[in-house]
Amino acid sequence: MKKRRVIVISCIIAVLIIVIGVFIAMFNLKTISVEILKNPSIVEAYGEDVGQQIIDSGEFAYGSNVMFSSYKANEEKIEKAFPFVKIEKLVRKFPDKMTIYVSGRMPEAIVEDSGNPNRWYVVDIDFKVLAVLTNASELQNDLYKNLPKVSGAEFSNLNAADFVDNKMGATVIRKILDGIYGEAQSPSSVMSGITMDLSKKECVITLRAGDIDGATISINGFDYLTEKVFCAYHLYKTRYINDDIKYPNKSDLDLIVGNDFVPVINEKVVEHDRRNDDE
Repeated sequence: MKKRRVIVISCIIAVLIIVIGVFIAMFNLKTISVEILKNPSIVEAYGEDVGQQIIDSGEFAYGSNVMFSSYKANEEKIEKAFPFVKIEKLVRKFPDKMTIYVSGRMPEAIVEDSGNPNRWYVVDIDFKVLAVLTNASELQNDLYKNLPKVSGAEFSNLNAADFVDNKMGATVIRKILDGIYGEAQSPSSVMSGITMDLSKKECVITLRAGDIDGATISINGFDYLTEKVFCAYHLYKTRYINDDIKYPNKSDLDLIVGNDFVPVINEKVVEHDRRNDDE
């Protein structure tokens, strides 16, 4: 009886080992593919074989179990190798396949290095450094030339594919971008420049008037910053942008938003005409 029990247990163990072996073999990673969700031209600029390049840079371990393996480190390697690529999601397709869904990262601003005026960082909305520019001529690249140039954000010692760790500077820029976007989804290219003083909590946004600088928005205090930018830009677009009689030269106009601004309760934006400064 005892011997029979041992045989039964041995058979059960043998069956479990076989099942586990089959399970592992079935769910071993064998095939990886790449699909582009958004901004394909940005991703495809890396070359016709960019899909294979992305897969290779991830250094995936073929044969690893699809169900239980973590691919976070692989995603980080891809993002590091391809600054303009964003990993949207990584989908396991059982039993042995995986698809990497990516998008191209769109540049949103060019930020001056606080310690080197001849070094600039091209950043996207996530404040990932897409490129480091060290020659002024690079600013005229078709992808960059219409982006706002930002100074005073206190960014320094960054490399391509780094994520900006200056939380205050990045937060201020993000809120400005959000405020501009809030007005009919306007792109960052409506601005030609942003100058900020983080210690004083002040910033000046220069709007673009065709190919030249136009009106400015001067903001005092970073409370309600997104709302301040939105209200000032909305006012500019609805009241001033088409007033070519009073403001044929838009650079004469400065919209000032002070610390006393409170959204909804007191949307206070003061018009300042620079042409009266010399009177």
